[in-house]
Amino acid sequence: MSRHDMAIDGAIREQVVEKLAQLLETYYVVPEVGSALARHLRDRRQSGAYDAIASAAGLCDAITAELRRQGRDRHLALRFTPERRRIYADADVFANVDRFEELRQEAAFRNFGIERIERLAGNVGYLDLRALYEPRIAGEKLAAALGLLADVSAVILDLRENPGGHPHAVALVCSYFLGPGPVHLNSFYNRAAGRTEQFWTLSYVPGRRYLEGPVYVLVSRRTGSAAEELAYNLQQLQRATVVGRATFGAAQAGVYYQIDQHFEAFISTARAVNPISGTNWEGTGVKPDIEVPPELALQSAQALALEAIVTRLGLPVSRSQRALLQEAQQALAELRES
Repeated sequence: MSRHDMAIDGAIREQVVEKLAQLLETYYVVPEVGSALARHLRDRRQSGAYDAIASAAGLCDAITAELRRQGRDRHLALRFTPERRRIYADADVFANVDRFEELRQEAAFRNFGIERIERLAGNVGYLDLRALYEPRIAGEKLAAALGLLADVSAVILDLRENPGGHPHAVALVCSYFLGPGPVHLNSFYNRAAGRTEQFWTLSYVPGRRYLEGPVYVLVSRRTGSAAEELAYNLQQLQRATVVGRATFGAAQAGVYYQIDQHFEAFISTARAVNPISGTNWEGTGVKPDIEVPPELALQSAQALALEAIVTRLGLPVSRSQRALLQEAQQALAELRES
């Protein structure tokens, strides 16, 4: 067996399935769906559906697929780690200081989700974000990256490889493209808390906002969760043009709950409601304004950005404006020839 997998027996299968069923009954955002999913798991276990599964990876794959199919919720997941973890006092793994420190270290090793930032030809700013870690972890780094975009003539935000993150990170990023007045971005009804939490742009952000130029958001099927919310928020507010293919379609928010020292489950505990559309992107994904294959999305967005820059410059009066116009026109011509 692979070192990334683990052998399991009937007792482990029984424990994992029962604990997962209890978590779904207690925390899932729609109580009747949580109860139905719990019944499904118990029925499947009693019928012997999992008896032949002898590996942790096999059990996780089977149950994750069943939960997503039965619950029509693409966030639901069972996962495991071969390394033994301590049992935390709170089942919500991210409510624990030690687990939070693990996440902070993971974020640091991934440069806090900031894969690449650069100035493209024509003064187009490009930011490739691969994760949206919560601001307590990545806020300073996110603010620094976004601040570098303040003087570009157009922004391309690449979320094609971003599986998601934290809604407060979404609010932080959106705040750099909106404002300075408060803008209602999204709301989440949280079953466990018994309340609806609203997310708004921030009244203060470090550095300058980017409020004037066009914004293009690149998406793909691999764009998920909070990254989808970021694209959806800016699209609904008509602040960005979304380019690429429909996203993954996971709009529910939630947390990982610990089952034992190896297994944990992602349970959707909150439902997103956009204040403009009155709905969300669950199941459907965020539909792009301009649909192109993901591998061509950057080139398409660059062309759109350069066209907007050329149009905006018009008949430049200063030497620097003339130089930028020439650079943008040349870059656009090269893109069209490629």
